[in-house]
Amino acid sequence: MDKNSTIEMIEMVMSKDEAIKLAHEKVKELLKDEKFLHKMNIESQRELKYESEMAYAEDKGVKKGKKKGIEQGELNIAKKN
Repeated sequence: MDKNSTIEMIEMVMSKDEAIKLAHEKVKELLKDEKFLHKMNIESQRELKYESEMAYAEDKGVKKGKKKGIEQGELNIAKKN
């Protein structure tokens, strides 16, 4: 399926469903609004930053947990000897 056939399908669906047509028109209108696009871009960046920070914190926590586990294992071995 090429790009033109997708556009044709959208136009066909819009011609048959008024709600979809209205939604499509609203999206086109919003995409012309620079303030809206700027706001969406900032929100997207905020979400990416949050996800990155959470992944970093999780990784750091896993490493810390492994280190503590190794230390505890070494203590248990030392106590047995």
